[in-house]
Amino acid sequence: MNINKEEIYVTITPKPDTIFTDFFQQFNNATDYYFKDNLILDFSNFNISVNELNKFNKISEKKVALGTSFVIIKKEIDLDQIPEELIVVPTFQEAIDMIEMDEMTRSLDF
Repeated sequence: MNINKEEIYVTITPKPDTIFTDFFQQFNNATDYYFKDNLILDFSNFNISVNELNKFNKISEKKVALGTSFVIIKKEIDLDQIPEELIVVPTFQEAIDMIEMDEMTRSLDF
């Protein structure tokens, strides 16, 4: 798992040869460490199913409750099968845009 910390977000990217269950456990441990940070989970080059994506729902809810963002990058996914609580976008730039919009909304105290 690769972790890259920027000013307003942390990007976590699984290594391509990682088994999902191993990654999910590693990610949960990292989430505890980065609980105050906005997180981008980059699945651009990782094969993941809708069912596997849905496992991040509780993490997303926790992040929102803490006042931080959680955005998943995944191309070619049927968004109709993704719960509303998960923010899934197709590109890295869109993930950054979502976090910036969330930050602006929080700063305006909406």
